[in-house]
Amino acid sequence: MRIFTLLIVLFASQETFATENEGTVYIFTNKGNEYLKIGMTSRKAEVRRKELSRATGVATEFKIYFAKKVDNYKEVEKELHEKFAEFRVNPKREFFDIEPETAYKALNKYEGVVTVDKERRANFSFSELGIEIGEELKYEDNKEKIATVKDDNLVMYEEDIYSLSGLTAKLLGRKDSSGIQALKYWLYKDELLSDIREEQDKK
Repeated sequence: MRIFTLLIVLFASQETFATENEGTVYIFTNKGNEYLKIGMTSRKAEVRRKELSRATGVATEFKIYFAKKVDNYKEVEKELHEKFAEFRVNPKREFFDIEPETAYKALNKYEGVVTVDKERRANFSFSELGIEIGEELKYEDNKEKIATVKDDNLVMYEEDIYSLSGLTAKLLGRKDSSGIQALKYWLYKDELLSDIREEQDKK
């Protein structure tokens, strides 16, 4: 009997050791907050989402954009925070001023099991916002800078073709467009593209 009990204890301890470094890294979005949250939890992402949504300072509930169960989840979260350090809103908070899809691509490179993928949306296209080829977009910081829509994903600026994020990076003086929320920088008929897209989401 003692041997049987000892075997059970050993098996349980081994199982705990095998899974103690496994947890979920998540990407949360919130319509009441323009930034996204990259965090981790040893529990299900939905449990953590509900906890954060109950906070008194949160106007609207968080949504799970993407969540993945990975080994060494604390280290994965740390690496993602370091990768997007320049976009971190506050060094003491886990909020970042980047597109959710940028964070998704970085997290999804890690081996693991996808647990939530239902809130992800398709890549941006002008047609989804009702913007046709040939229409003009104005750069909010300098409305004399105008880009012309060339197809569903590209614009022309000063006779060169760019993705909207690529052009925004150029105008911001950045070498890399990674993490740039380009829709917040461009106007269509005096309305920010990010606001137009948000209105589309409400329909």
